[in-house]
Formats: sequence, C-alpha cells, structure tokens
Amino acid sequence: MAKQEMHFNENSKKGPFFNFYWHFLMKAVAKTPKLESGMTVLDFGASEQQLRKYLPKDINYIAYDINPAFKPDISSLSQLKQRVGVVFASNIFEHLSEAELRKAAKQILALKPRFVVVATPRETSWLSILVRFVNRFTFEHGWEHKLGWKQITRILSEYFEPCAVKNFYFLQWIVLLKPKKSG
Repeated sequence: MAKQEMHFNENSKKGPFFNFYWHFLMKAVAKTPKLESGMTVLDFGASEQQLRKYLPKDINYIAYDINPAFKPDISSLSQLKQRVGVVFASNIFEHLSEAELRKAAKQILALKPRFVVVATPRETSWLSILVRFVNRFTFEHGWEHKLGWKQITRILSEYFEPCAVKNFYFLQWIVLLKPKKSG
C-alpha cells in the first residue's frame, strides 16, 4: 500500500470513548483562535473533516489531505487560491518525519496565515502511553508516531512563535502559533 493510500480507520468505528474524547478535542481546537465571519480556514491533514462540524457556519472551511479517500477540497496546497486566516493541524504532525514537518511548516508559512493551531498528543502522561499502545492495534500500519511534542515544538519554533498553550485533559497540547516576523 502506497503511503498516500494509508489512512486512519474511520473515527466512527473506534467506539464511544474515542468518539466522546474526539468531540471535546475538536470543540476545543475550533475555539482556540478568534475566528472572524467569512474567514478562510485550512484543515491541514483533514482526514474525515471532523473539525468542520465545530466551526461557525460563516467560516470558509477548506479540507486539505493527501489521501483522496477522504474527499478533501484540495489534495495539494498549490490548489489553494485564497488567503488563509487560520491553519488547523490537529493530530497530524506527530506522524511526520522531521524533514516532512519542516516542509509542511514552510508550506504553511507560505500561506501567510494569521494563526496556526496545532493539537498533538502529550507523550509523557501514563494515559497517553496507554493510548499509543492501544493505537498500535487500531491504526493502520505506517501511521505510528514519528515525532514527540518536544521535537515538534523545536521544529515549529524555527518558523512560528507561540501565543497560547492549552493542556487538554493531560492528553493533548493545543497550541496557538503565529508566524515569526521576518527580518
């Protein structure tokens, strides 16, 4: 199976605990930045586009994913023709290599967003360790975590600076970033 064809099992098939947790995580992620009416937002690595349900109806939502099975609005950032106010990247960066994350950060920076919202698992809590163990059996091979929070933060700090950090029930970090000023 080619890497582009690999994807998570559908969230709806993961059970009530996962669905309950995911509902509150997406709700918290969507509320992290102040969104303005008519603003365009990009869901980077949108997968099943769960975030869309939690955004105000007057927001222009664009789903980006490299996997066509998820039916994203765009499958390449070069297809994006309008300015993006906020980029959401929820539970995607930990699955990339350092080189892939740097490339993604540069692509996001080129979009000139006002803010970037990143949600990524905490790898230090006992519950996160348990979740990672269980995920070995529920996620398709090839989507295991390649980077931890510290590595992600170190790489993203080359391009962005944090505005706010939330600890989501000791399981996730939700971080509001803004592009670093050049020069």
